[in-house]
Amino acid sequence: MRINLGCGNVRKPGYVGVDQFPGEAVDVVTDASRLPFASDSVEEVYASHVIEHVLDMHALMVEIHRVLIPGGRLKALVPYGLRSLYDPFHLHAFDYRTFRFFTRNNGFSRSLQNFPLFDLEEIRLDTVTQFVQHIPPLHYAIESRPKLAWLLGRLEGTTLFHTLSPKGRWPQLVVILRKPEANA
Repeated sequence: MRINLGCGNVRKPGYVGVDQFPGEAVDVVTDASRLPFASDSVEEVYASHVIEHVLDMHALMVEIHRVLIPGGRLKALVPYGLRSLYDPFHLHAFDYRTFRFFTRNNGFSRSLQNFPLFDLEEIRLDTVTQFVQHIPPLHYAIESRPKLAWLLGRLEGTTLFHTLSPKGRWPQLVVILRKPEANA
């Protein structure tokens, strides 16, 4: 099973939509820090621009670690840098070090009880283009294809441009963490 955490109204094919508010793409309505899935039952958690909205990030990471199967992955997309805190609904800022607190051999204290430890598979800086109006079938196409986002940004003055006019571009972190195998 793969879950799309904080899916909102956008369905991601092959994923169970999970959000705290009901919506057309939401299959499970729940708080992110209390996922109603069995331990070691989820192969991937996809969290696009949701972790910055969660009050207790530690509790969320513990819960994600609990539901992931050994070898399961968390793919998180989060805004990069302090600029994201200008949004009153963002509770956290992120840089390259943030998710390293949740990885093995990070050099930090392990004083927290039930501290989830992941292996860092990938961390990279990317650019996200936000559009004023999202058309659901294009949302993930735009997110996964930077050339399409660039093309749509070049269509200024056309009818399509006014339907999907760029609101802004800013950096985001793409982080992939893997839950270690049981014997690792």
